[in-house]
Amino acid sequence: MVNRSNRDSVYSRMTLLLCARTLKWVASPPVNDLREFGVVRDERTMNTAAFEAAVVAIAKRGGGRLTVPAGRWLTVLFNFTSRMTLFLATGAEILGIQGYSRS
Repeated sequence: MVNRSNRDSVYSRMTLLLCARTLKWVASPPVNDLREFGVVRDERTMNTAAFEAAVVAIAKRGGGRLTVPAGRWLTVLFNFTSRMTLFLATGAEILGIQGYSRS
């Protein structure tokens, strides 16, 4: 007769073995800082071009993370890409402006 603690131990070892066989190494995605793409932190400059350039760079690499540093960043609407993570640092705000002409 198998007591409960032995049975639980067997199940735990079987689960661990199953997990060990199915786990795969996954490299972490590249991290991009929005400052690498020429943003201006003055709360007056439209930074849409910098956001779009960052998204294009991330898409070309097949995905990644975009870190937005602290500050208030003005932009109009832009599209993200798949396999992209947007990370806002403490104090970061993305302010979407309506009715602004890109020309």
